[in-house]
Amino acid sequence: MEENKKVIVTEEFTVSKSLLWEVITQHSHQINWFFSNIPSFELEVGYQVLFDVETPNRVFPHFWKVLAIQPQKSFTLLREYQGFDGSSEVCFSIESLSENSSRLTLTHTVTDPFSQDIEEFRYESCLGGWNYFIKKNLKQYIDRLVIK
Repeated sequence: MEENKKVIVTEEFTVSKSLLWEVITQHSHQINWFFSNIPSFELEVGYQVLFDVETPNRVFPHFWKVLAIQPQKSFTLLREYQGFDGSSEVCFSIESLSENSSRLTLTHTVTDPFSQDIEEFRYESCLGGWNYFIKKNLKQYIDRLVIK
């Protein structure tokens, strides 16, 4: 993606804001809807984690660093891929719609451009990936939690 280009994905969930916050910030939940191989995650400014994500064509070493937190409202991650040019920030922001309804808005902003020669770094791929994680995986995971 190009510098200052944004991907914005919004989804509503039939759970409280506090449960949605728990699901997007706690490692025990993240591995069920995001990347199953996230080795750990702590919601504290400065926390860093590195893990590999394999695609059919290459391995992407994901580096995340927690940049900012507004408890029960939002958190922002620095995202980089070691060995690849480019940098971005991903903000997960939640709001309450009612007692048992909430909305997540994910904003992925490129701060240093990624190579457009790599398909996974193109806007369409990024948008598709976030739609998959938020609108499909996270939605299904939360639906399963509510049914239990």
